[in-house]
Amino acid sequence: MMRRGPSISTSSLVALLLLAPMASAQDAADHVEFTVSESCQTGIGTIDISITPLGNTQIPGPPGITILQAEDTGVKWQTPIPFFIESPADYFPEPPKIQLSYLAGPQQMPALIADFAYCPTVEQCLFATEQIEIQTSCQ
Repeated sequence: MMRRGPSISTSSLVALLLLAPMASAQDAADHVEFTVSESCQTGIGTIDISITPLGNTQIPGPPGITILQAEDTGVKWQTPIPFFIESPADYFPEPPKIQLSYLAGPQQMPALIADFAYCPTVEQCLFATEQIEIQTSCQ
């Protein structure tokens, strides 16, 4: 189901984002929920990340969402990292879902970092960084 809020023009949204401060980790957690799951099949591990805005919060299409590694631990990613996703609309119409694949092996899975923005109201947007811990069992 698509959530619709008051309309704001793309140029107004971009201007608002240019002024956006960084949110605290707690504020971001109060407005956006990250769900992470992992699956393994014949030597390929897959990490699924769902980013769900809570309440009336929306995730703006630009600037999108970037997924980075916290550190390089030698994971052989099938999906290029950093990974970037954005929506051509002002806001993501559905919660963004990201799927990352890697070659399974005895390496240590790094924490991932998500850089994104969220708008708890049409007049306020904030930038945030979320650290995503991965507990892999793919060998």
